[in-house]
Amino acid sequence: MASKRVESTKELKGAFRKVTAWRFVNDLAEQAKRVPAIDKISLLNRNENEAKSEWFVTLDGAPFRWIQREAFFGTHWRATFKAIDGDFDSFEGAWTLSDLDDGLRLSLVMEFALDIPVLEIGIGDEIKKRVQIFGDSLMDAAVAYCGESSVDERINSRMN
Repeated sequence: MASKRVESTKELKGAFRKVTAWRFVNDLAEQAKRVPAIDKISLLNRNENEAKSEWFVTLDGAPFRWIQREAFFGTHWRATFKAIDGDFDSFEGAWTLSDLDDGLRLSLVMEFALDIPVLEIGIGDEIKKRVQIFGDSLMDAAVAYCGESSVDERINSRMN
């Protein structure tokens, strides 16, 4: 089965900090609160560098469910995820944060494959569009979170 890939990248110009975006990437409850397509995320277990969660998402009226493992590589500003059970044959991806001379770049990549060849042929491109919209909405939520947090960080002094 051929995997399909979707990407969403934003460059935030100005005084944005990776630590703020990293907080959003690590906070599944915040993601669930801000992205309308996410019906529910159940955190199954978590430690500093790994997590396991169950996602319930509705993409343009179509419900999807999966359980995924997340790995957080804070020193590299990268978080990966991979479904281990659910409606996709495979579903995986990564968030990557990087500095720009005048801001911050956030990138989200997701790859997936359906487990039924007839669906892949018949509606694979439609599912790809829905997953792209989902990825873009996650990115928009991250950007909004960073914007709100940067305003708060400018108003309130930083503490070391």
